[in-house]
Amino acid sequence: MQGRISSIQVEITGEQQDVLESWLRKTTTPVGLAKRARAILMLALLRNFQ
Repeated sequence: MQGRISSIQVEITGEQQDVLESWLRKTTTPVGLAKRARAILMLALLRNFQ
């Protein structure tokens, strides 16, 4: 089964990427925030990959 094609495009700067990655490394980051950070990073990586 194929997924939907999304028109969402996420662009982040290097500084923003550093902040999101630091949140993921911290053990005190709330789970919800870490999940959102991971999702944003994944979307940004997919955009750079294509």
